[in-house]
Order: sequence, then structure tokens, then C-alpha cells
Amino acid sequence: MTDGSRYRTWTRWGRVGERGQSAELGNGSLDDAIKNFEKKFKDKSGLKWIDRGENPKLGKYAYVERSYNPDSEDDADDDAAGGADEVKKNDVKPADCTLDQPTQDLMKLIFNQVSLVGAFCQRRPKLMWKRVISTPP
Repeated sequence: MTDGSRYRTWTRWGRVGERGQSAELGNGSLDDAIKNFEKKFKDKSGLKWIDRGENPKLGKYAYVERSYNPDSEDDADDDAAGGADEVKKNDVKPADCTLDQPTQDLMKLIFNQVSLVGAFCQRRPKLMWKRVISTPP
């Protein structure tokens, strides 16, 4: 975290889904911010930042690399290649079900959203009404 001249390491802790607490660590120098970040990373993962790709330590957090780009580079390469070998999503057909008919019928019942909502409304109409009102379109 920086304002252009001061550098800090920002950390947050608490339960998932709750506000929790946070702190800014460091004296404002870039070196101190990096040192605090690497120390916090090692405390949580058991690994040095430079070794973040190694197997996680038992009982510690695992580092998960994430791309914030809309498409990965692999997707861009595939789009650029194009050609006759390109398979479109519309061309892919679902596999035939190999379950026996009674099991297929049970799965259709379990995963039928209309039946689920209807059953829920019958048991808890006020709760469902609140849910429908508070759910954005």
C-alpha cells in the first residue's frame, strides 16, 4: 500500500464474511514494507516469499496464484489460432446418461429448482417472501 512516497504492508484478520481488524505495518520505507510483507507471508505459510510455489507446510496456508485478467494467456492463444480445428461450445453435445431410469427421475426431482422453491414456499412462506423481495433482479 502506498500513497506515492510512503510504503506500508496492510494486513487484515478475522472471520470470513465479517469485517475483522486490520493494521498497516512499517515505517514508510519500501524496504521495511517488503520486509514486513515477507515476514507475514512466512508466518502464515511457513515458506519464504521466494519459495511460494513449493508445497505448503502442514497446518499453514497455501499460496494460490490468481490472475485478475479477464482472460488467461492460454485463452488468448487459442482465440488467435482459430481455424478448422476450433471447437465451439455449441458444437459440444452432452453425454448420454448411463443411470437407470428411476435414478434419473430422482436426480431430476432433487435438482429441479421450481420444485425446490415451491416446497420451500409451502413450509416457510414469510421467509421466502423476504428472500424474493431482497434478491436483486
